[in-house]
Parts: sequence; structure tokens; C-alpha cells
Amino acid sequence: MRSTVDIVCAVKEQTPVTEEELKMALLVMCTTEHFLKRKMEKLLEAVGSGNKFGVKLWADAATRFMRETLFRMHKSDPLECLGPSGIPGNPQHDRMYKAGCALIDKLVEEQEKANA
Repeated sequence: MRSTVDIVCAVKEQTPVTEEELKMALLVMCTTEHFLKRKMEKLLEAVGSGNKFGVKLWADAATRFMRETLFRMHKSDPLECLGPSGIPGNPQHDRMYKAGCALIDKLVEEQEKANA
């Protein structure tokens, strides 16, 4: 499979891409966004703490991570990047997804009981 960046370029150039390529590229982009969001949350926590040294460390680490992660994830084959646990339809993914949904449902139910 083409790399995520190659798939995105093909879409921009209006050249054919398969549905499977689009699905996998979308999952890579969502995964990238998730990792970046978590790094930004940690950086914001450091800023909120008022520790200037901590902010500098987190800013440097987050910047390196973002640059390296984006490059690596976008240049790789989406199937390799996601791995078996990140591809819907794979038993490992489906088992983890089902467990995650059940956990969220339970948390929502407990929250609703607490609010009642």
C-alpha cells in the first residue's frame, strides 16, 4: 500500500485511490491527531504549573515528538503504521474496541446513577 502522504497527494491531484487506501490513511491521520493532542495536553499542564523549566522541557520534547511522529507516520505504509491492533476487522482490534466501548458504557451508566 502507498504511504499516507502519497495517498493524500493522489487525492489532491485527483488521481484514483482505493477505498481501502482512504480508510487506512484516515485511521493514520486520526491516530496522529490523538498522539498530538495528548502531547499538547501535557504541554498545557506544564504551562499551567508555572514551572518555566518544565515548560521548556515539554515544549522541546513535544516539538521533537510531533515532527518525528508526523514524518514517520505519514511516510509509512498505513497498514504497517497502524499494526494489527489498529485495523478494524482484525480480531485484536475488534476485541480491544469492544472492551473500550463496554468500559465507556459502564462509566456513563455509573455517572448517570451518581447524577440521579
